[in-house]
Amino acid sequence: MVGGGGGEPSEATRRHQVEAYQAALGPDQLGRLTTLGPRAAAREWTGSLNGQGVQVSERYVQQISTTGSLPARQQANGRRHPR
Repeated sequence: MVGGGGGEPSEATRRHQVEAYQAALGPDQLGRLTTLGPRAAAREWTGSLNGQGVQVSERYVQQISTTGSLPARQQANGRRHPR
């Protein structure tokens, strides 16, 4: 699926690729990303996705995180970190 011009993937395709990447992560990986928090997790995801040929920006991945795709940071006592 290719959107608009220039061979760029459509918004839905890119979003699907980011969500598929998340779904493929194991519990240990998701747990580690949770301890990093949304910004650092987005930074890591962006590097991994770009390395796989999925061109996304850190900002784009963070936008998806606001809809609940990225794990929320948890405090040491197990509570979610307030935003």
